[in-house]
Amino acid sequence: MSYGDMDTDEGKERIEKAINVLKKTIELDPKFANAYSSLVTLITGEAGDIKSTMEHLHSEDLKNKYDILVKDVADYANKAATLQPNTFSTYLGLGQSFVLKDDFDSAISSFNKAREIAPTPEALVLLGVTYLAKESYGEAAEFIQKAIEIDPKEAFFHALLSFCYHGKGLYNEAIQIAQQAIKLDSGRDSLYAWFTLAVSYGRINQFAESIKYFQKVIELDPKGEIGSMAEMMLMVMDPKFINTMKRSIKRKE
Repeated sequence: MSYGDMDTDEGKERIEKAINVLKKTIELDPKFANAYSSLVTLITGEAGDIKSTMEHLHSEDLKNKYDILVKDVADYANKAATLQPNTFSTYLGLGQSFVLKDDFDSAISSFNKAREIAPTPEALVLLGVTYLAKESYGEAAEFIQKAIEIDPKEAFFHALLSFCYHGKGLYNEAIQIAQQAIKLDSGRDSLYAWFTLAVSYGRINQFAESIKYFQKVIELDPKGEIGSMAEMMLMVMDPKFINTMKRSIKRKE
């Protein structure tokens, strides 16, 4: 499953099945450390989706579900660390549990320990994404670039790197890197690249291009967080889009 596919309905269904299988595995073998580590990774993704939704939709039910998932991740990560300390997967799990608590410095420390054991693209990208969460775009770009050096054909890494350069205010460079990501994969794995193209073209006052790429983001992510952000920005930039949205809502009613 690619990075982009994990955020689709089919991808989420497959992840939910995997979570259930891992939980049953733990029931049969409570000392299977890797099962706990795998649960951390999968549940972290689910919690991240809920956290993104909560930024735009205040819901007590969502908050309660998020709090439960954060506790589950911490429990599984700590269990893995007890059973199998000082391993790559254990440090990744602990790092992800810290990210969910917005304890980015502790997360970076854990991911760095994982990187010292095995400097894989996964560890490097998690470091980069954590620095992105801190809005430390230079450090984020540094680690994501290292991941690209190991796996230069992974479109998702290039897409993340383009977002870093946008954050640094280097809009033309961001556009070039985003275009490279799209050459590698024009689908959901390059969602951040399409979004970076949209916002970067807007920053250099090329609004027609910006609108075109926001529309592409919505096409790729009609139900997701990035697609919703694109819709909001289009409403500000293009009054015609508001009328299109109104007609769409009326048809659904």
